[in-house]
Amino acid sequence: MISTRRMVGSLWAPVLAVSIAACGEETPTNGNGNGTVASVTVAPPTATLNTIPGTVQLSASAQDASGGPISGQTFTWASSDDLIATVSSSGLVTSVANGAATITATTDGKNGTSSITVNDSPLTSVVVGDNFFNAASLTVANGATVTWNWSGANPHSVAFNDGLGSSGVQTTGTHTRQFTASGTFGYFCTVHGASIMSGEIIVP
Repeated sequence: MISTRRMVGSLWAPVLAVSIAACGEETPTNGNGNGTVASVTVAPPTATLNTIPGTVQLSASAQDASGGPISGQTFTWASSDDLIATVSSSGLVTSVANGAATITATTDGKNGTSSITVNDSPLTSVVVGDNFFNAASLTVANGATVTWNWSGANPHSVAFNDGLGSSGVQTTGTHTRQFTASGTFGYFCTVHGASIMSGEIIVP
């Protein structure tokens, strides 16, 4: 006669083996239950902005090791050069000055990038940064309208030596002036003074 103890032990053995196998096949996750992030893709991968300010909306997606999509990820956005192009927490890129910048989206330690080129040609805009104008000397065609874009954290102004077309003191926003005569039009920031922060518009 087979003892009850031996029979129970033999019935438990397959169950235990299945449990151990199941534990060994567990797939690592990123905390969201969606799998481990292996790569990040940003779309579009390249973009050119021909106006200042101009915008382009980027999107980011995460993939696992097999290239499958991973949903529910939160991305952190950053620009390699905020003086060329800035990026919001939602991936909206805004052009600031001519040049190139790389926008990076990061999640779970993995990065994806998009290359942004700003080409406002001919250049008719000036960056108002913290204690500088960029470009400090700008040549424009007769009749052109120049836009000053505030990008710094501190208050600044654009005050022309001829007293015309000046802005007030501000920390954000833009200011414009149209130039309809030839000459060199110097200006400065009233907050910091001409010796620290000045620029000029040249109209041939």
